[in-house]
Amino acid sequence: PLSIKLKDGRALNRYEFGDRGGHPCLFLPGAGTSGLGGAALAETATNAGIRLLSLDRPGLGRSDPVPQRRLRDWPDDVEQLADVLGLHRFGLLGHSVGGAYALAVTQRLEDRIPLTVIGSGSGPYSEQWFRDSANMSRTSRQYYALAIRAPRLFGAMQMANTPRSP
Repeated sequence: PLSIKLKDGRALNRYEFGDRGGHPCLFLPGAGTSGLGGAALAETATNAGIRLLSLDRPGLGRSDPVPQRRLRDWPDDVEQLADVLGLHRFGLLGHSVGGAYALAVTQRLEDRIPLTVIGSGSGPYSEQWFRDSANMSRTSRQYYALAIRAPRLFGAMQMANTPRSP
């Protein structure tokens, strides 16, 4: 894990996989998943010449939490990370709920992002408008309730299903 300190003093963590000299691509994993989820893509990233930076969103993995955080706040963190790392242009890969975060970044930083890919996209559980919509499945509602009421149990369940880095 590698962390940077953001302007407000919080830590934003990432893991790097693939070709260190390759084309940069930020991977935004699904709900409750840390950046370790990017380990499953390490070999593919290496073979494709991609430097995969797999991020821990606030409150996940080793990134500091931010109570009452909204989806629209995330692009600022990504912009700070990209600036610190000297990434002028980079791709985005969002999986599940990470897809909503990837789209938020794409909208805000469109001049820096030549390509955004969403796999199995989902709305952001953290947003009330999504939880109130008919688009959130029963299983997703149960996972969200567990994450709110028993975060340690939910975190342990997620870590049990997260691949370890190579």
